[in-house]
Amino acid sequence: MQTNAVTVEIPIQVFMVFFAISWGALANALPRWKAFDTGRFWSSDRDERPQVRRRFRWSFVALTILPAIYFAAWLVWIGGTSAWHVARWDWRGALAISCAAVGAWTPPFGFYRIWAAVVQWRAKTFYPMDLSDAQWREKFGSLQKDDLSSKYAGPNLAFAVLYLAISIIVPLIYLSIAWQFWAQ
Repeated sequence: MQTNAVTVEIPIQVFMVFFAISWGALANALPRWKAFDTGRFWSSDRDERPQVRRRFRWSFVALTILPAIYFAAWLVWIGGTSAWHVARWDWRGALAISCAAVGAWTPPFGFYRIWAAVVQWRAKTFYPMDLSDAQWREKFGSLQKDDLSSKYAGPNLAFAVLYLAISIIVPLIYLSIAWQFWAQ
């Protein structure tokens, strides 16, 4: 009896595992920001409801849709070229696995930093900045108004670009090495 099982290459497995681990690590930071504030999505008072909904929509795009597109593109990219095939455990295999790990580990932090930069540049669009300190603590707990300062947006965006560049450049370097030395 013949089966139509799909074999998943080790670098793809590593990519998937590290992508999941990095999002798990990042998930610890998100509650503080109330990025997906579904509790207030319908029940927040009329004045704050637009901010809650804008924050939810921006979070959905930046922290769900864009990473999903990145993830799918990476799987197609890795699965579409034989350069990622690991036939034995040697330095080529170690390099392929390391590059897949870097390609998976860095982008969630890049997407998170993009999200944070936009929120910091446009804090009043996403948060009720006119609340008293007591009201703020009641609604947002450990998130400080200073965390939303626009002075942090530029550095966050710079690190986002760095994270995303690393996640693309390192695997491209690997592929250029693989094609130059191993392509036959």
